[in-house]
Amino acid sequence: MKKYLIISLPAVFAFLLLSKYAIADQENINLGIFNKDQLQQIILISSNFKDEGEKIDYISSRFLGVPYEENTLEGNLKTKEVFTINLAGVDCFTYLDYVEALRISDNFDQFGDKLKLVRYRDGVVRFKNRNHFFSDWVV
Repeated sequence: MKKYLIISLPAVFAFLLLSKYAIADQENINLGIFNKDQLQQIILISSNFKDEGEKIDYISSRFLGVPYEENTLEGNLKTKEVFTINLAGVDCFTYLDYVEALRISDNFDQFGDKLKLVRYRDGVVRFKNRNHFFSDWVV
């Protein structure tokens, strides 16, 4: 006895629609002068500081020598937002994003997810969700 799988047309369309959202968003990762092990070490050492100010000071000091660079994030109202880690050059805002994400990470593998939570409202990578102003952090 042969068995046949019957798939409805709406089910096919639903699968195709869901597949579109299952595809990972594009990412742009440039660790600059760092490598994964060095960033893991920064997180590990900073976890020994009980005072948050000292922890921030330590992490911040690791960025000495990283050049200032404008427009390191990709995305705007007309162009899709690309999740970007660019440690080769930072501006005032991305510098703080990276320091805060490293501060709240327990290990390097958490860094990207923590950065999304710091940089974007609810961690959703969209230009309209990006925290464009320091006051957005409070909200």
